[in-house]
Amino acid sequence: MTVKLAIKLTYIAVCLFLLLGFPKDAIAQTGNPMLYKEIHLAQKSYTVLALTQEMQRQTGITFSYDAAKINAQKKIKIKQGNLTAISLLNLIKKRSGISYKLINNAHIIYKFGIGQKKTKPKKTKKKTPTAVTINNRPVLKEDIHLDDEKASVDDDEPQQVIVVGDSAVAAYYYAGGGGGGYGGGSGGYKEYTIQQAARFPTNSMSSWDNLDNNASGSFGSSWNSSNAISFFKNNGLVELGFSMDETYYFNPTARLGFHFLYGTVAYNLGAYPHVRYGIGTAARISERFRFHIDVTSGKPQTKGFTAINIDTIRTPQPGNDSAIDISFETRETPFVVSSKLSRVALSVAWEINDNFSISGGLIFNHLRTNYTSNNRSVNLSDILPIGVDADMKYRSIDPPYLLINSYSANKSANSKVWLGLQLTLMYRL
Repeated sequence: MTVKLAIKLTYIAVCLFLLLGFPKDAIAQTGNPMLYKEIHLAQKSYTVLALTQEMQRQTGITFSYDAAKINAQKKIKIKQGNLTAISLLNLIKKRSGISYKLINNAHIIYKFGIGQKKTKPKKTKKKTPTAVTINNRPVLKEDIHLDDEKASVDDDEPQQVIVVGDSAVAAYYYAGGGGGGYGGGSGGYKEYTIQQAARFPTNSMSSWDNLDNNASGSFGSSWNSSNAISFFKNNGLVELGFSMDETYYFNPTARLGFHFLYGTVAYNLGAYPHVRYGIGTAARISERFRFHIDVTSGKPQTKGFTAINIDTIRTPQPGNDSAIDISFETRETPFVVSSKLSRVALSVAWEINDNFSISGGLIFNHLRTNYTSNNRSVNLSDILPIGVDADMKYRSIDPPYLLINSYSANKSANSKVWLGLQLTLMYRL
């Protein structure tokens, strides 16, 4: 009986130890299903910030950290493939010393972890607590929290809070609140000072977008500039490369703008070299693939020719009506063939990594050709000898084949249509 009682007491003690002694944060963190979502990693090296942005984008979890104490630009080598969010967080902790705290099951705050030195606070004389006003109520400066430890606001050296994702949880937490009560969204990349966070209305569901109205000083310009930088970094497009197609075998190409709308310019090398320009747009269809639509045109390509006709002249002999002299006269007529090529390209781009992409797709080609002589429109049948195949002989751009051809010797203009293939390799700056 004594042995059974001892076993029961031991079992109860172990259970109490696990329930009371095991860290609550660890239970909350490991039990959250959002942390077990898989993150696809296509590169071998990321910065902590880049990994954080990937986690935020692929899981919806928002993040924040104190930029004055966390080095988000530290590079971490990663094995390409899929990792769960919690595995990735533990890998970041192992390789950079940055640990994390889960708040409200949807927001993570990076904090000091292993490998990060903390400066010991200097011993100071006890001072009378200084009160500040937050939302019309007095709050001690000493009660404004960072992480699990209390940290007073340093007006001389404001600390910068970076938020990856649009989360009100971060503002509430940094303003001295606890770890619950506020939800967040996704998107954005925001910079915020501790002083400005203290002004966040902790009794409302206001989002970070409303902080412009609650903060004073230069917060508005800081928020706008950081978001602008993030916007251009994530959506800006500056690419150089080249393309090949069935008509022009090598075309140096440049793109400038944004993924959703960019300008493009190319120099087509081949039998009829010329500069082409246009606009394009791209939409993401998966993690590493985008669909592109490009519309381009260029100046009309002109080429001069000379039509040679030999006229037969019959001249009667004087005094002998039956005798006729036959002579030949050569007549030359200059004319110009002018063709304008317009294209619509539909392609799919594979982003090999953050810099290189390769794409391929179809091109719809439309070639409009006009014939002029002495700046006037002419029909080729009027200036060329009978039986000459003018359409094949007199061209400024020569299509490889044709699906549609409206050429007629009795018309001064025609259209030609064909489909082609294009392969493009681009490097993003």
